[in-house]
Formats: sequence, structure tokens, C-alpha cells
Amino acid sequence: MSPEICVFSREHSRSAQSLLAPLARSVSPEHRAHAAIDRQPLAGD
Repeated sequence: MSPEICVFSREHSRSAQSLLAPLARSVSPEHRAHAAIDRQPLAGD
């Protein structure tokens, strides 16, 4: 990968994180816990 692309992706991810951070904070802890559980594979599978 060229350095330009690496720098662009790094800047892009940083701006995306700064945009998403307020949204993540606005989500309730209960919802975040459910989302984390949903991402885990079920033990019965």
C-alpha cells in the first residue's frame, strides 16, 4: 500500500471515531451490553 493511502485511511478512521464517539456515549449501557452479547456466538451452537 502506498503511504498516501495509509495516511488517508488513518485520518479517515480518526474522523470516523470522532463522529461515532458521541453516538456511542448516547447509547445506554444496557443496549451496549445487549449488542456485545449479540456479537458473541451462542454457547449452544
